[in-house]
Amino acid sequence: MEEPRMSSDTPDWQSATDFAETNLAMLTRKIACDVIFRVGVYREIITAHRFILVSRSSVFLSMFYGPLAEKDEVDIPEIDTLVFHSFLRYLYSNCVELTTDNVSGLLYAAKKYSVKSLSEKCVRFLDSALNADNACDILEHAHVYSEEGLAEAALRVITVNALDVFKSSSFKEISRHCLNRIFKSDEVRADEMSVFCAVLWWAGAECVRQGREITPESKYDVLQDSISYVRFPLIGLKSFEKCIGILDKDWLSLLRPFFATKMDIDDSASCLSARPRKQPPTRVNRFLTTEESLSWTFNSKRCDAISFSCDRPVELLGVMLYGAFPARDADDVISYSVECSVEEDLRQDYLSRTFFKGGNVLDGSNVEKTVLVSAKEYYIEVLFANPLQLSKDLKYTILLNVCGPDSRRGCKGRSTCVEDDVCWTFYSSSKSKNSTDVEHGQIPGLIYCCR
Repeated sequence: MEEPRMSSDTPDWQSATDFAETNLAMLTRKIACDVIFRVGVYREIITAHRFILVSRSSVFLSMFYGPLAEKDEVDIPEIDTLVFHSFLRYLYSNCVELTTDNVSGLLYAAKKYSVKSLSEKCVRFLDSALNADNACDILEHAHVYSEEGLAEAALRVITVNALDVFKSSSFKEISRHCLNRIFKSDEVRADEMSVFCAVLWWAGAECVRQGREITPESKYDVLQDSISYVRFPLIGLKSFEKCIGILDKDWLSLLRPFFATKMDIDDSASCLSARPRKQPPTRVNRFLTTEESLSWTFNSKRCDAISFSCDRPVELLGVMLYGAFPARDADDVISYSVECSVEEDLRQDYLSRTFFKGGNVLDGSNVEKTVLVSAKEYYIEVLFANPLQLSKDLKYTILLNVCGPDSRRGCKGRSTCVEDDVCWTFYSSSKSKNSTDVEHGQIPGLIYCCR
């Protein structure tokens, strides 16, 4: 909501605006304020109205009118002043402009003062902004604020994009709790040596945080139980010895107890787990080029669709979409509302020559969410809550409804693509009402893993 456009000499301004605007006018003009907050590191004075605050927050009600009511000034050093101004604007007007810079602070304020509607907005914003670069940060927020749904969404992005996440700056900043939660998972799509190297990178950062010298012994010490979640039997002692050149030789003596042959493994013992993790995902792109001069216009009432089949069973992890058309400021953040599903098409039993009804939406394939992406991002990746199990030689159709700015568009599409020993065949679909087909349009690729 914009600030009320009222000058100090405007007569009867209270009648010229709606209730939210008059509330904001009272706040910004500091009219009849009856509570003082000292906010941030420098204790900036911010005034407000108890009546508004207690009407929006049970915590403020207890603070001002409970048995231990604060009668004078309220000290809030841990909240940034700009964040607190935005927080108050929400309480007064029910409007807030969330950004990657203020969402963490606003979520903290919403939780601290029990403003559920604002915390829900913040969680939805964080979920929509998830990507491989920030997933660890968001997992940490979800852990701190006990938002399990957001934590699961962040873990899904982390496990699918593990090799990229391990290189992100946010990975080495996560807490030990979140580190353990990642590496406990069987869904992490990375080889075990990459997992071990990622753990060492985190341990080095933790040594710095604790003011310790970075040595194998200090890394081992700060890792504590986290080292037990590396599945050393999957690396094997011989393979580890070959790679030891990149490490200090002392690691071999420190870690030898964690190695064992698979015949000796008890799966219940996490320190010797040999359960295999998932394979890293493969991305198949059906277009040879992207149109540089023309954009693709979405129509939320007319879906883009493409049909496909594959010549071996796979797990479909997600769908790739094109990002915004590049004629934009690279610093812009673009919002898309995305609805996606996958249907199984009509299929035939060749022995009995019986046709089975198709058009069934695969369980777990429905995705409805808002996606926030940088204008410089070439692709948007939409992940399913769980991998979809696709059968060999059956025909499926991806249905996509998007509302948002124009995107890039693919051209010179291929009807047959081979990636990771999987042959994909693409077909134009009669359900595509926004012109996407084999030759051009949206839905450039699929994210999958062989079964």
